[in-house]
Amino acid sequence: MFEHEKKKEIYEAKIEFFTNIAHEIQTPLTLIIGPVERLIKKAEELPGIKKSLLMVDKNAKRLSELTTHLLDFRKTEMNQFGLNFVNVDITNLLKEQIDAFKQEAEKSNISLNLELPKNHIIGFVDREALVRICSNLISNAIKYAATKAAVSIVSFNPTDESFIINFSNDGKGIPDEFSERIFEPFFRLRGNDRPGTGIGLPLAKSLTELHNGSLKLVSGYTNKIVFELTLPVHQQFEFKLSGR
Repeated sequence: MFEHEKKKEIYEAKIEFFTNIAHEIQTPLTLIIGPVERLIKKAEELPGIKKSLLMVDKNAKRLSELTTHLLDFRKTEMNQFGLNFVNVDITNLLKEQIDAFKQEAEKSNISLNLELPKNHIIGFVDREALVRICSNLISNAIKYAATKAAVSIVSFNPTDESFIINFSNDGKGIPDEFSERIFEPFFRLRGNDRPGTGIGLPLAKSLTELHNGSLKLVSGYTNKIVFELTLPVHQQFEFKLSGR
């Protein structure tokens, strides 16, 4: 009886997975196809072409991002995601990420702030992977914020073996019983109508663990959601790039 129920749960989970993915892909595709069809019908009307092309570009990139996240997560699960640890200015990387999300925050009327220590932090990380981790966490902070989101580096000393980055917002609370489940692939809180695949946080966590670090929810209270990213300054195998 137990085995039968377990197989049923696995089957339903697979169905839910493909349904979620289908829904996520369907909307961007629809928004791509619509403008393209209008372009075909109204090819001579120049004023509307740029707006339609911008919509095509935006949704095509969104679709590409979704599939990339899914494939990257699969790679991390199969231990096929290779990382190259090089010296990176973490402070500058965060500044670049905040600048990249400023427009998105402004469109949603969200105040996005960055809090940094006086000294720059140089850590050995895989730059591309850390960008993906931070972009997922910043995007989530903005998406679920009520009015404000923030990224901050916890006080750091040159002798510290690790550094901590907090990603926070003033959104709706996350119940304690879901503090770990939110990192499960495709898990979504009930009543959450925000767009998303449920793959961003699991991917960020997997990439963090490949850095021998940790990612956890340290505060799930309403108006005080805080995710804490902890990464070591050094790795067992690392490469120093000149000029950094």
